[in-house]
Amino acid sequence: MSYRKWLSMYEVVNESVDTASLALNEFRTSAALIPDEVKFSPEFMSAKRSYNVAFKILQDFNKNSPKEYQKRRSDEWRSAKISANK
Repeated sequence: MSYRKWLSMYEVVNESVDTASLALNEFRTSAALIPDEVKFSPEFMSAKRSYNVAFKILQDFNKNSPKEYQKRRSDEWRSAKISANK
């Protein structure tokens, strides 16, 4: 698999985790813990389940990804971040 194909797959997987995380964070009222009545609501449980599934897919993807690709992406991201701050 080429690096470009891997990178596009990585972006899709990472985007699904970000989307699930945003949905889960909608239940927060502050930086405090989520109240029990919210935790046990079907809507929250569904959002939490979706997040857990997306995160597990990301973990499996990272575990099976070539380490060279991960390092290259990290280096590219780091250099882009540094150049953006200048």
